[in-house]
Amino acid sequence: MHFFYEFKGDEIDVATLNYIFMIMEYYYQQAVNILTASLSSDEEDAKRLWEWLMTGPFSGANSVAKSEIRRYAPYQLRDVVRYNKALKYLEDIGRIYIKKYKNGNGTVSQIIDINR
Repeated sequence: MHFFYEFKGDEIDVATLNYIFMIMEYYYQQAVNILTASLSSDEEDAKRLWEWLMTGPFSGANSVAKSEIRRYAPYQLRDVVRYNKALKYLEDIGRIYIKKYKNGNGTVSQIIDINR
């Protein structure tokens, strides 16, 4: 900036540096906006999960433990938030049903029933 605006001297003043930081922040935010806009939506994640359930290692199963699906699901869906949103979407449209069972030790297991 100092060179292109043809400022005099070898030292860059504080005002110019502050201006440069503002420009860098603007372009950084633009890059973040572009990259995050391309992230998968809940519906796309649900579609990916459904396709994987139909063709993956559990393709013949009618019921699978929720933890097992997450363990072997496509990498992007191993994130618990994205995974749960995808499951919720599939449950809302009736492709799966989530059953909860209380274990003897007081914890709760969840089983996914797949509606083929």
